This record gives sequence, C-alpha cells and structure tokens, in this order.
Amino acid sequence: MPIVGTPTSELPSWPVESFNNYLLDAMKRAGFASRHALAETGAVSAMLLSDWKNGKVRPGLDALTRVAEALGVPKIEMWIQAGLVSRDELIIDGLPDDVPAELHQLMDLHRKCNAEEREALRSDLGLLLDTWLGRLEFRQRMERRKA
Repeated sequence: MPIVGTPTSELPSWPVESFNNYLLDAMKRAGFASRHALAETGAVSAMLLSDWKNGKVRPGLDALTRVAEALGVPKIEMWIQAGLVSRDELIIDGLPDDVPAELHQLMDLHRKCNAEEREALRSDLGLLLDTWLGRLEFRQRMERRKA
C-alpha cells in the first residue's frame, strides 16, 4: 500500500482525473465550495489536496478515510476511486449474489444526496440491510445444518 507523500513516479499509476472528478462531485454534494474549504475541516491539508489534484502524490488510506468522513461518503468508495482497492477485491466469500436491487438503488441514491437527505435515507437503508443480512444469516445456518 502506498505511503502518503510518496511521489507518484515511484508508484503504479492511479486514476488522477477520475479521482479528482469524484472528489469534486462529492465536495459539491456535501456543500464544500472549494478544496480550501474542505481543508479547513482538518481532514487533510490544502497542500495535500493540491498534490492530489496535480497527481504529484497518490492519496493514502488514512487521508482518504478522513476526507470520506468529512464529505459523508463511504470510505470504501473513496478508496476505490483513488485506485487503492478494486471492487473485485472487496467481494467477500460467502455473500450471496442476490443482493436486492432495492439495496443497490438506495445505495446509489444515497451517494447522490446531500447530508440532510442522506440522514432521511439512512433508516430505509438500515431496514433493508437488516433484512438482507437476516436472510444471509438464515441461509448460512441452513447450509451448516446440511453439512
């Protein structure tokens, strides 16, 4: 895993442009008018944000996590967008392939909402996720009984 502050010339390439587009979109949804405004939260410095923007430094896991928290976006999505991890690497063995379409729709909607709208969706997401996890747990118990 790359270390924050490592020059990109010493790292595998990373998706600078798409990451910056994602970051700007997330900042806008969260109500931040500029990178400087985001830096004022204390999540990361304005200099580090500038280095990310210019592709001089690849974001690190800890910094991305702090930025994700400040923006109210999922940290895993931030890691994916920065190229630290791929969606394929996040697949967990044993999870069913039948994640409800409603859950995907709510997660997509959640990403597009501002902080106030996200809070309103949180209960719907929680209920659906609890239901889905309950089904998963039931399925796993049934499989253990068969074994």
